[in-house]
Amino acid sequence: MKVTALLVGLFLVLGLALSGAQAGPTGPATHLGQPVANHVTLMNKPKEYPTIKFYRVLPDGSTATAPFTIPSTQRLIITDVSWSVQNSTYAGKLVYMSLAVSNIATPTKSYPVFGSSMTLGPAGFGTKNDFMLAGFVVAPGAQILVLGPSGSMVKPQAVILRGYLVPQ
Repeated sequence: MKVTALLVGLFLVLGLALSGAQAGPTGPATHLGQPVANHVTLMNKPKEYPTIKFYRVLPDGSTATAPFTIPSTQRLIITDVSWSVQNSTYAGKLVYMSLAVSNIATPTKSYPVFGSSMTLGPAGFGTKNDFMLAGFVVAPGAQILVLGPSGSMVKPQAVILRGYLVPQ
């Protein structure tokens, strides 16, 4: 009986070790290998265009009152982007949205890191969810810009970014 209990215990410990479900300083790792506390969901507030600020969505369903800033000791990895558009002028047409990263000190220099397109429905509405295999990194002191083709930008109603924080 003791041997069986010992073997079961050994297999449980081995199974947990091999599964990658490691406990970190802020709890067990999620499916992305990150502690729950490191996960970040950001969204813009409607009608805040062209300077879109992102606000953290909190686990209780509320949002932070101040725009999100990346802590100086961490980097933000963006893995998923959701966006929606409602504009009857572009009904049935292909629209494009891209994200760029720029330094807050020199915002005129930005570098594209993500692009997505969709065809709007007959009423001019569309929503898209993009899931990236590798994602992109945003450092402290940088900002995420929402861009589109010059002269034909369709302003997104909502942009939601999902990812996690990692040490620098």
